[in-house]
Amino acid sequence: MKLFNNFKIYTILILIFAVSTPLFSFNEKFSYSKGPLYGKNIYVPFLIHQHLPGTEAVVKKPGTLTLYNTMYYSQAFSVYALKKDEYGKIYPAERVVDFESFVFESGLSYAINKNWEIGGMWRIISYYGGFLDAFTENFHNLFGFPNAGRELVPQYEVVIDFRTNNGMDITLNHATVGFGDIDLWGKYNFFRNRYVDSAFQFGVKIPTGNLQQVTGSEAPDFTAGLLLDVYPIKYLSLFFQAGIVVPLNSIVPAQYKPYPMFNGLFAIEISPVRFFSIVAQMNFRTSPVTGDNLIMNNLGLIADKVGSVQTNLLVGVVFQYKQWRFQIYFEEDTFTNSGVDYTACASVSTKIKTF
Repeated sequence: MKLFNNFKIYTILILIFAVSTPLFSFNEKFSYSKGPLYGKNIYVPFLIHQHLPGTEAVVKKPGTLTLYNTMYYSQAFSVYALKKDEYGKIYPAERVVDFESFVFESGLSYAINKNWEIGGMWRIISYYGGFLDAFTENFHNLFGFPNAGRELVPQYEVVIDFRTNNGMDITLNHATVGFGDIDLWGKYNFFRNRYVDSAFQFGVKIPTGNLQQVTGSEAPDFTAGLLLDVYPIKYLSLFFQAGIVVPLNSIVPAQYKPYPMFNGLFAIEISPVRFFSIVAQMNFRTSPVTGDNLIMNNLGLIADKVGSVQTNLLVGVVFQYKQWRFQIYFEEDTFTNSGVDYTACASVSTKIKTF
């Protein structure tokens, strides 16, 4: 009996060793993680406010200055409703948004020590009628996809028409280019080991944008959130983020009174080799505005057209070579129809050691 008990103990120990050895061998003092997909949301109600953009919890080596440049291209088309008369004829659509956009973003960050990192971003935002309206319609027709009313309205126009219950409608009816808001942020890494990095991130938005050009909300925002990076094995990383954005004009008297917003993020990164990763990511955001127009979304639920929770899927790749990081991703509104049709983003950053 004693021999049998010893055999069970040794068997259990061998199994534990067999399972745990790969985990420890794949986690020396680093993982292949390159962080979640960083990106500004281009959908109008979110673009004019600050939000958690998707940064890693780990702080770079002390004295590291990082420079960032990012370009976004997006196309947006959405209508309030397609109406039919008594004969079944469809009326021209009332558009919520109809535009293409280029956004250029630049910024930097600096690691003060092993726990603290600070940074800032600025951007130039453009809206224009675009050049892909005919291509998009023909593509949808070719494969039998619905055009969502595109064929009922003129092509190559700029339309932004968010009818809100927040004291001011957000509107634009012409092409424009303008300077957006400046985002300042800080990050404090409060816990780390071989498998986990945890950080508190906070930020403030300087209102250098313009609401009439739909490049800013003309009031500061304050952001706070928690970041959690998990490295179960060297080749796999998980990212969890949650936070809140509080616009100043949501708590003080103002004509435009947006609501505080929740931000959430979940991402999976697969890194088959040190220099390359594939990332799938879901971004969740509550809207700063509400309206009175209800539609059925992709989940089959009746929801507010301009006030729905945003659920965006991002799929991208990240390349990292020495001090350089290259990121490309494609983003699409998935379930709640509260976003642009799609966004393509390309970003490059480089690290400079200052001491």
